[in-house]
Amino acid sequence: MRRALFLFAAVLGTTVIASCDEAPTTSGTRNVDGVTILKTGTANASAVGVARYVFGATTAHLSFIVNNSATSVTTGKALYHSSAANVVMVINVTCLHKSGGTATFLGTVQKSSDATLENKDASWQVVDGSPDQASLVNLADAGTGPSCTTPGEFDLVNIAAGTITVS
Repeated sequence: MRRALFLFAAVLGTTVIASCDEAPTTSGTRNVDGVTILKTGTANASAVGVARYVFGATTAHLSFIVNNSATSVTTGKALYHSSAANVVMVINVTCLHKSGGTATFLGTVQKSSDATLENKDASWQVVDGSPDQASLVNLADAGTGPSCTTPGEFDLVNIAAGTITVS
């Protein structure tokens, strides 16, 4: 978990997380510091977490900080490491859909240790519960991933270490 925290801190140190200081445009999108922010998701929702979990042969490390404003503008970043693929990805989160303690995220791979994954759509889900749960991050070609209003189904496993908070 310390490694995931360190990696996430390192990414945040070099990557600006966009703020909600501007109202969304009429098209529902805007660009702040090179990060596209979409008007989607659940108003006034937020999710933060650091988790390590085992899914089959994969040990995954996931950390994220995501927030939706009162007008449903989503801002946030996630860092994901998959041991099976030996890949690290920084994901620009463009949608947070909240239902109870379950949060579904959609975004775009902004940076990766495997350059072929950059600009792919990314989606995953977490549950703030007893125990907390998480899915693997699913990837799809740009523009072909799920939408925020119909995020799809995810296989979840209990996290081995860390904590997830959905509010």
